[in-house]
Amino acid sequence: MAKHLALEWDSREARVAVASMRGTQLVLEQAFSVPLEASEGGDESAERVGERIGAALAARRIPRLDTMVAVGRASIELKHLQLPPAPDEDLPDLVRFQAQREFNTLGADWPLDFVPLNDSPAEPRTVLAAAIAPELVAQIERTCEAARQTAQRLVLRPYAAASLYCRRQKGDAGQVVLLVDLLSDEADLTVLVDGRVIYLRTARVRDPLSAPEAVRGLLGEIRRTLPAVQNQLGGRRVERVQLCGTQAEHAGLAKQIEDEIKLPVAVFDPWEGLTRVGELRDALPARAGRFAPLLGLLADEAAGAAHALDFLHPRRRPPPPSRRKQYLQAGAIAAGIALLVGGVFWWRVWSLGAEIDALARQSQSLKAAVTAAEQTQQAAADIEKWRGGDVVWLDELAQLAEKLPPADEVMLTSLSLSLAPEPGGNIALKGLARDPASIDGLAGGLRDEAHRVRVDKRSFNSAVKPYNWQFDATLAVAPRDEDAAAAPSADQPEETPAANAAAEVEATSANPGS
Repeated sequence: MAKHLALEWDSREARVAVASMRGTQLVLEQAFSVPLEASEGGDESAERVGERIGAALAARRIPRLDTMVAVGRASIELKHLQLPPAPDEDLPDLVRFQAQREFNTLGADWPLDFVPLNDSPAEPRTVLAAAIAPELVAQIERTCEAARQTAQRLVLRPYAAASLYCRRQKGDAGQVVLLVDLLSDEADLTVLVDGRVIYLRTARVRDPLSAPEAVRGLLGEIRRTLPAVQNQLGGRRVERVQLCGTQAEHAGLAKQIEDEIKLPVAVFDPWEGLTRVGELRDALPARAGRFAPLLGLLADEAAGAAHALDFLHPRRRPPPPSRRKQYLQAGAIAAGIALLVGGVFWWRVWSLGAEIDALARQSQSLKAAVTAAEQTQQAAADIEKWRGGDVVWLDELAQLAEKLPPADEVMLTSLSLSLAPEPGGNIALKGLARDPASIDGLAGGLRDEAHRVRVDKRSFNSAVKPYNWQFDATLAVAPRDEDAAAAPSADQPEETPAANAAAEVEATSANPGS
């Protein structure tokens, strides 16, 4: 008859439960607490804690057993991870890869385990991932060794208590339940939906049974948890609170919490329905509700169920199935059809299928290149379209300086350049002229196939003699043909820097007011 020992400890006490397995029936034999004392520099060392636990085990004649250790939420890093659609066998690799990016501290040697929060491989997967520092694992192992025990499992404490609750409660399907487990100086607040843990946190609180004023602190932690759960569940609210413990311990506390938070609060007795022998048959240990995680560990082990989060046995990609049977079947088939013509046809079909798969993979690998080429072509077309609507303003100014009437007939006082909504641009001219004929001469001299001239305003003004007329005009410029502009005609010599300089001097002398 196999026996198991469940163990956990905090800064004030260690809790131990021993049970034997009669088939799948759990029989609780012992459950007790071991007081711990902090040293002057802080908590007791791992070895000292182990020695105290070992002395208590020896006093009760408990030998070395398969030991399961529960570790608190505060000792691990926990995150929700969003993953792409994937089957369960791919999740360990995906979780490790994503956790390396999202966890604050995660080394390659950190034990990492996770719990899927949805089951469909065709939908994006959500998991609750947990990691523990290897230094803490080594410290726990030293404590167990000092207690003359060997840790076989290292399980997250809130999950163990939640597992026991889910085994017991069958009538809250679909409800959002907050499970509150009061320990010596902490409280585990675990939220379940349809038997799944979707949110958990551990808060430092004083024991409200030994310090009544500590109820306010517990209520504050519950109130902080409720909106966090509502946000996590997209608006769904906690509908019921379950307080781990016995009715004798927590009936009054449950009523007080119910009155304050206005939610139904019930007491979940972790010992109810369990088989107890020896001294446990007559009396439960003090603060019996604190043993809920240990009872959950033992109940899962008795049922042969996998623990939700076990840092010593984390989820890993399953090994590939043995191909021996497959090879034997293939050999028998090959021997049976070796002389049949159909074997040649089957081989041909198989080879064509492999070729199709290879071509499909090649086509898939080229999709990115094709997309990039299409984007490049579109960008080139957009650039060409933009260039087709461009105006070479230096050329336009040079041509304007060349075609303006002489300075004794027309003088520009203002010139501005702008792009038009359609391809091309506008040159706004303001100036003075000797007479209306000079204005008409300016318009006629600038007008050609690529330029349209509109005189917007002309008026007599004798303030600047001999220029007695002032005018406003707009020169509409069509975009240049790049090919025609690039190739000089036979009767038009190619411009040189000296010719450009001469044109600029001429334009300046012809328009002293510009």
